[in-house]
This record gives sequence, C-alpha cells and structure tokens, in this order.
Amino acid sequence: MKAILGCCLLACAAGLWAGTDSVGTTAASFTKLGLGARPAAMGDAAVADSLDPSDIAFNPASLARSPVLSLQATHLEWFQGARMENVAGSFSLGSSGALGGAITYLGLPAQAGGAISGDVNDPNATLTDLGTFSPSDLGVTLGYGRHLSEHLDVGGTLKLTSESLGSSTAMGFTADLGFMAYLPGQPVVFGFSAQNLGPASSIASESFAQPLVIRAGARYNAMSDTAHGLKLLAEMDLPMDNAIAVAAGAELQLYESLFVRLGFRADGIFNSWTAGLGLAGTKEFSLDMAVVPAGDLGWTYRGTVTYAFAGVAAAAPSAVTVPLKVSLKVLTSPGATWQASATASQPAQLKRWGLYIYSGTRIIRQIKGAAPLPDPIVWDGKDDNGNPAAPGRYPLRLAALDAAGKAVYSAESASFVVSAEPQR
Repeated sequence: MKAILGCCLLACAAGLWAGTDSVGTTAASFTKLGLGARPAAMGDAAVADSLDPSDIAFNPASLARSPVLSLQATHLEWFQGARMENVAGSFSLGSSGALGGAITYLGLPAQAGGAISGDVNDPNATLTDLGTFSPSDLGVTLGYGRHLSEHLDVGGTLKLTSESLGSSTAMGFTADLGFMAYLPGQPVVFGFSAQNLGPASSIASESFAQPLVIRAGARYNAMSDTAHGLKLLAEMDLPMDNAIAVAAGAELQLYESLFVRLGFRADGIFNSWTAGLGLAGTKEFSLDMAVVPAGDLGWTYRGTVTYAFAGVAAAAPSAVTVPLKVSLKVLTSPGATWQASATASQPAQLKRWGLYIYSGTRIIRQIKGAAPLPDPIVWDGKDDNGNPAAPGRYPLRLAALDAAGKAVYSAESASFVVSAEPQR
C-alpha cells in the first residue's frame, strides 16, 4: 500500500512538472529562496532536517521536534542589490505538537518604469516615462507539526504572499504538507514535502500559477557526541517551473560550538557549491553564516541569529492555585544505564512530562510519558536514532505539563556524564 501511494505521488508530480519551458511563469518565486543560513550552506538539502525554525521553509514536519521556544532572524545579501529579511520562530505545545511561523521581505533596487503607446513592435511607438519604482515581495507563514508516532512526524503550513510591481499587487494563498520518517534503531531520517499548493495569482490582468515544488530526501547522522559530529543530507526537488534539482550537504562538528558546512546543488541556475560556518555561543544562542556563488551575478551572503529559550515557558493563564514545580537530580548508576531522580511539587497536577538530553545545543534524546512522573528516569545511553553516546557531558532538562496545560521546567543544572563507550 505504501509503495502504491508513493508511486501515485511521483506520477502526479511528474504530470505537473513542466521543466525549463516554464521558467519565469509562476508567481511568488521568492518562496523558493529558503530562509536560514544553515540550510543554505548545505545546498538547501533540508527536507529531512529538523533543527531550527528555518527548516519550515522546506518541510513543515520539522516543527514536530521544536524546542520550547526558538526565535530566529536572517539577513540575505543577494546579487544586484537585492536584500531579504526574515524572522521565524517555533513554539512547542508538548504532546499537542508545535506551532511555527515566519515573515519574509524581499526588496529589490529601484527600477525605471515606462509605458508604450501603440504597437510594441513599432520602432516609432511612443514611450512614456513613468519614473522609478521598487519591486518587493512579502510572505507570511503559519505552520503546525506533531508526532503521529515515535517514528513519524507530520506538518502543514498556510502561506500568504504579496508581490508588488509598481502600482500593481498580486496576492496569493498556498499551503505546504510534509512528513518525516525515522528508521527505528537507525541514524536515518526520510523527508517528503509538497509546497506551494494553491490557486493561481493575478497581477496586471495576467494569471500566474503557484511555484509548486515536490521535495524528497534523507539525512544520515554518521556520528554524534558532545564535541564531534557528522551529518550528511541528500535531496531531490521537482519544481513545476524549472529543471529537476539534486542537492547534498554535510555538517561537521569540530568542537562543541563550531560547525563547518559544505553543500552541492545542481539546478542549472547558479554555481553548484555552497559553504558556511556555525557558532554556538551558549546552549541557547547560535550564529550561522553562508556564502552561495551566483555565477556571473556575483556572490550572495546570508547570516542567521537563533535564540532557543529552552527554559522559558510562555505566559498563560492557569487555574492552578499552587504552581507546579519539577526538579531533577542525577543519580550515579553502574553499568550501561544512567538515572535521574525526578520529583514534582504537586504530583496530582502533573499531566505529562519529558526529559530532554542535549549534546551541545542539540537535543539528542527525548524521553516522554504521561503522569505519574517516574523516579528514577532511566537513560540507556543512546540518542533518538539508537546510536550509543560517545564519552562526554550531556546536559539535561525536565519539562512537565500541568492540568491547566501550562508548561514548567526544571531550573537546576544537571548532566549525565558518559565516561566510557556504552555497551550496544
């Protein structure tokens, strides 16, 4: 059944694909630029990635593994004086999923405008100078993602786009759908998304179809520990208005806070290679940079600042008279397991809980459950993909949802320390 469904999706995509004959015939092409510097440095091969809010531009299912609250700002210095600004964010709802959103603005330099009276092919036709105008594009995205099961995440977004060309404006409404599948016990993730599904937009009495893109790809975590890591990504894109694109990317973690990235993208538009760096100043703060050559048009540069509020809960009204508090204490444990003592000040108010284990700024393992809160919580020394953790220090954070739906978090600092390679 799954194979038949996959074949149907591919057949539909092939039927919609028009190749290079349709270049420049769709609306809202700026939505295909991506958002953050991190995916840009890896060739935009991000349909199977889920690390920061910018991944919503490739697969809305990435929201399902969002941290508590994450905010991001990106600046793109494009060629020929064009610039893009973007702010994005995600907010976890615990077991109910996660919300995400983004606002993107693309501004182009002033252009000269004119109107031709008569036949455009007549060399004697009159040209009226209309002065200059500055084209611009605006996009607003709202998304939702959640776990369907331990190994399957799904998500969707709704997008509003506005394109301004002189005195004419085109509005568009589209949707994205996607899923991510995690192989049990394996460091492999598959991703799929269908983007820009929606009716055509009109501007200056002309109608333009939306830039439909079908994305499919995979991610492989070659190795992961507190100080070193290697992530490999591959993707194929089937755009309605251009040639099939193939992309690949790699992220190498040299130290706990330094990441080197390299990407390759064969789409027949710009140069194939991309590169970038990532710096994690603290567990919450990170800075990413990317450079993408644009052939004869020059170089493009992108910078992103991300702040993840791992321990800050959103303010919300609560019917609980005495606030729920949770605490965490690491217990020594022999053998190949690690234990943490978890307690709640008001056990009757606790609805759900989750223990998050970090490697640097990344959550490598999530252990979740419903009330009551177990004591102790046992970790088998493996990440979410079933890989044993290498020797190092792994910070912990305990989160809980009370009866009124308010999230609370442990305030104390705690870490598991792996001093020897765990048993498989």
